[in-house]
Amino acid sequence: MPARTLFAVPHVPFPRSSTPTACHARPDLFIPDREMGSQEDLDRIHRAKSMCSTCPVIEDCLKWALVNPDLAAEGIWAATTPRERTRLVKLIRRPVCTSR
Repeated sequence: MPARTLFAVPHVPFPRSSTPTACHARPDLFIPDREMGSQEDLDRIHRAKSMCSTCPVIEDCLKWALVNPDLAAEGIWAATTPRERTRLVKLIRRPVCTSR
């Protein structure tokens, strides 16, 4: 089966910052190289999330990751894990109220 080519959603630009961001300085903290689950992995995720929390493009990063789930399927984006982003998308898509 040929590899699938992925494209970003064009109306949400990739987050850019005029100042260096933690994910560019320490990509090893943000992109996993194996299955997550050990205490070392959990500590790494916590450090990455802490570094994200002060990022100047955290909102743009979250928007990009939410509308491009295939391209942001792994790693920490805007202080969220893949599981947390999946949960956010489900919450966003869920109806706010139903009429009876």
